[in-house]
Amino acid sequence: MNLSGFLTSAGINCAICVVLFLLYSILRKQPGNVNVYFGQRLARLRLGNHDPSLIDRFVPSASWILKAWKTSEEEILAIGGLDAVVFLRTLVFRLGVHCFALYVISCFACVLLYFEYKSIAKMRLAHVTGSHSNPSNFTVLVRAIPRSSGESYSDLVTKFLSDYYASSYLSHQMVYRSRTVQRLVSKAEKMYKMLRFSSMQQQCGSSFIRCGLCGGTANSFKIVSRQSENVERSDFGDPDLREKECAAALVFFRTRYAAFVASQALQSPNPMLWVTDLAPEPHDLCWKNLCIPYKLLWIRRIASLLAFIVFMFFFLGPVSLVTGLASLDKLQNTFPFMRSILKRKFMNQLVTGYLPSVILILFLYIVPPLMMLFSVVEGYLSRSGRKRSACLKVLYFYIWNVFFANILVGSVIARLGTFSSPKDVPSLLAKVLPQKAFFFMTYVLTSGWASLACEVVQPFSLLCNLFRRFIFRKKDVLSFSAMSFPFHTEIPRVLLFGLLGFTFSILAPLILPFLLVYFCLAYLVYRNQVSNLLHLTFLFPFQILKVC
Repeated sequence: MNLSGFLTSAGINCAICVVLFLLYSILRKQPGNVNVYFGQRLARLRLGNHDPSLIDRFVPSASWILKAWKTSEEEILAIGGLDAVVFLRTLVFRLGVHCFALYVISCFACVLLYFEYKSIAKMRLAHVTGSHSNPSNFTVLVRAIPRSSGESYSDLVTKFLSDYYASSYLSHQMVYRSRTVQRLVSKAEKMYKMLRFSSMQQQCGSSFIRCGLCGGTANSFKIVSRQSENVERSDFGDPDLREKECAAALVFFRTRYAAFVASQALQSPNPMLWVTDLAPEPHDLCWKNLCIPYKLLWIRRIASLLAFIVFMFFFLGPVSLVTGLASLDKLQNTFPFMRSILKRKFMNQLVTGYLPSVILILFLYIVPPLMMLFSVVEGYLSRSGRKRSACLKVLYFYIWNVFFANILVGSVIARLGTFSSPKDVPSLLAKVLPQKAFFFMTYVLTSGWASLACEVVQPFSLLCNLFRRFIFRKKDVLSFSAMSFPFHTEIPRVLLFGLLGFTFSILAPLILPFLLVYFCLAYLVYRNQVSNLLHLTFLFPFQILKVC
C-alpha cells in the first residue's frame, strides 16, 4: 500500500472536514442564514430571528453537536416524521454492526436486524393507530379495467364491485383525461413564476444599476391567452364522458380491512386485468401516470432496465480511468509528458492517493439524477415508489461499478495471464482485494467524511441565499422551504459503506476506523439536519427497510 499517498488523501480530507465544520458553526449563527440551515424548524415552529452576540457569531463552537446529540427520538419523530427516525436508526444499526458484530459473531447482526424490524413495526403500528383516519387508507386504485363496447368504464366498475364487494363497497371516482384544463394549469404556473420574476426585477432596478441577469422591462412576461373562456363545458358538465375516461378508478371502501383485502386479492384469472393497489396519498400520487395503459408500463420498465444495464457497462470507462490513475506506472506509460510532474513527491502522492477517488465521485454525481429519470420513465404511480426504484438502481450501480468493477477492471484483467484455469480465480481475488483496500479507504474519506461536511454546510443553498440577498436585494430572511431528503443518494451510500465494512473487515481491518467515524458523523449530522432543515415525506418506513 502507498502509505504516503494515503496519508496525503487523509490529510486533505480531514482538513476539508475540519474547515467546513468550523465554517458551519459560524455560518449557522448569522441571522441572514436562518433560512439556509433551519428551514425545517422554521416550517414547523415558525420561529423568529435569533440574534446571538457579535463575538459568539464569529467564534467556532461544537454546540450544534451537543444539541443534535441531546435531541430525543420523540422530538425527531415530531419534527421530521417517522421516516427521519427510521433513517437515523439505520445509521445506528450499521454503526452497531461495525462496532460489535464483525468482531464478535455474525449472528449478532441477524438478531439486531430482527429487533430493529420489530421495533420499527411497533412504531409504525402506534403511528397508524394514533393518527387520524386518512381517506387514502380506505381507497384502492384499480387499473387495467377491461374495455366494453356497450358500457362505460364507470358502469363496469360499479357492476364488478357490487358483485364481489357488495357489503364493503362504498363508491368510486373515475379518472378522466382533461387536457384543456391541464394546459391551463401549466400556463397558470408559468405566469405565476413570470410575475414573481417581474416583481424581482422591479426590486432589483430600484436598488442598483441593472445587470445582464435582471435586465428587461417590468412587463416582460407573456400574456396567457384567454383560453379559459373557450373551455368546453363537456370537460365538466357533459353527461357522456366515455371518450375522456381512463381505464383507472379510485374505489372507496367502508373499512380499512376491506380496502386492504381488495388491494391484495387477485381480481381476475388474467393478472393483467383489474389490477388493484392501495391508493397513495394525494400529494404523493402522480396523476398524469394514471392514464398510462397497464400493459405499456411493462414495456417502459423493460426499456428502462435495458437502458440501466447499458449505462452500467458504459460507466466502465470512467472506472478504468480511475484505475489507471491509481497505478503510477500505467499513468506514466500512457502520458509520457507527465513523468517530470510526477517526479515531485507531493504531486505523486496527490495523483495516486487523492485524485482517483475525487474523479470517481465527480463521475458518480450524474448517477442519481439519471436513475431518477429512468424511474420516471417507468411510470410509477407515486413519488415514493419512484424514489424507491431510483434508490435501488443507485444501490445496484454502486455495488457493481464502485465495488466489483473497480476490482475487476484494473487488477484482475491485468493479471489474466497469471492463471490457466477458472480454479485460480478465487486465489487471484484473494490477492487483489487487499490491494484495493487503500483505494476504498480514500473513497470513504472523500465520499463519506467530506460529503457529510458539505451536507451540513449546504454550499449550494448558501450561495443561492447570498445571491438572493446581495444581488436581488431580497430582505425577507424568513422566506424558507423545508428541503426534501435525497433518499436515492444517501441510503445507497450508507449501504455501500456497510458492504465495504463487511468485505474488508478481515482482509484490511484498517478501513473499519474510517467507517466508524463516518457512521458517527453521519448520525450526528443527519440528526442536526432533520431537526433543523430536512423534510422527509415520501418513503415509508417499510419501503426503506426493503431497500436496506
